[in-house]
Amino acid sequence: MSQKHASKTQMNRRKITIISSIVAALIVICYGVFGMYFQSHFLPGTTAYGVEINGLTTTQATEKLQTKLKSTEFVLKDKKTKIASITGKELGIQKDFSPLLKEKMDNQNAWLFKTSETVEGNGKGSETSFDLKQITSFVNKLFPQINTGRTVTQNAKIVNKGGEFTVVPEVKGNNFNQKEVNTLVVNAIQTGEQEIQLDKNYVKPEITKDSTKIKNLISKMNKLSNMKATYTIAGNTVTIPKATLASWLVSSGDKVLVNSNLVSAYLSGLNSQYATFGSTRQFKSTKRGTVSVPGGIYGWSINVSAETSNLVAAILKGDDFTKEPTIQGTGYHKDGTDIGSTYVEVDKVNQHMYVYKNGSLIISTDVVTGKPGQDTPIGVYNVWAKQRNATLRGNKDDGSKYASPVSYWMPIDNTGVGLHDSPWQPKYGGDWYVTHGSHGCVNTPPSVMSQVYAQVEIGTPVIVF
Repeated sequence: MSQKHASKTQMNRRKITIISSIVAALIVICYGVFGMYFQSHFLPGTTAYGVEINGLTTTQATEKLQTKLKSTEFVLKDKKTKIASITGKELGIQKDFSPLLKEKMDNQNAWLFKTSETVEGNGKGSETSFDLKQITSFVNKLFPQINTGRTVTQNAKIVNKGGEFTVVPEVKGNNFNQKEVNTLVVNAIQTGEQEIQLDKNYVKPEITKDSTKIKNLISKMNKLSNMKATYTIAGNTVTIPKATLASWLVSSGDKVLVNSNLVSAYLSGLNSQYATFGSTRQFKSTKRGTVSVPGGIYGWSINVSAETSNLVAAILKGDDFTKEPTIQGTGYHKDGTDIGSTYVEVDKVNQHMYVYKNGSLIISTDVVTGKPGQDTPIGVYNVWAKQRNATLRGNKDDGSKYASPVSYWMPIDNTGVGLHDSPWQPKYGGDWYVTHGSHGCVNTPPSVMSQVYAQVEIGTPVIVF
């Protein structure tokens, strides 16, 4: 080889060496720059929660993720149909990405050329915070508008068809369950699920036609409606119609109840039909034949309030029954008689009083009734008290007060009228009452009044006409 050729070869080798050194130096410099840069920036291909953050600092990545989170749209769907949507910002969603990003940055090896890093986890900084009130408010506003036009779910129910109870099957609708939807939205936000499918959150019937509870209720209600419920009222027999009995029955939960308002109305009807309190009576008098006498305070009625409770209890017991109603007032007799055969009769026209006991006349006497203008009130009353040596007080015609001692006092109404002896009266009967009548009481000769007092018991009817 010539000297010239050898020299040229050496020069080429030196060039290659220099170039290699320069390339190596450039590689070292680039590697150093790369390593230094990615000490504070995320490596290429790095993503966080599906968002590319390569080449960003933790602060820049945090801002990008926050922006993405606020603009995230949560869509509610029923299968393929969009129902509603709302953004993370509207829901007040917040997430502190800084701790997790800082941890990733600290653990990142900037001197490796590794790519496709993923920042995601369940540790510190992974929790999502949100305003629960805003979510609830959002869901509340959806209802009932998102249910408009949808088939409403209905429980199976018991119906009364002509006195027989049967079941109407449940309806499986497609209206949404508000509580479940609210929970679903909260869970979706927590997990980052943007599409919220509601087709599994329809309201479900709680009671079906095949439920044991509803079958038991129907069985019990049919048994109750078929019982024989009978009243005996003052000689009358009244059987509550099956249809009426059935109309009172209702179910609540797993219990059969009786509608007390309907029962009360029914008993009020019986009271109007049979009660005697306040009724005008046809009375067969001693001297004037049959006369019409207003009600007065004598008579009986059904105690509707007390009997309502009693009847409801009797029905729910479930056994056939025959019962008498709860009675208030006076003069109730099981055989249907009213005044009966023991009573006091005051005939104002004839100014005479008769006392009958068990159908026999035992006392007959002239009396003095109220002076015109202070008339003894007509009506059917009863002796409700007896008192010896009482003092009767009131006002005279001139307005002055009087106090009249009597030996026998038997009040008959609620205004102070009664039967009593009157030693100040010189005569009885006839028209003496017109000018010397009482202030409303029935003045009776003292010798007779002692017999009346002895023979007439408390509760005895007094007919004044």
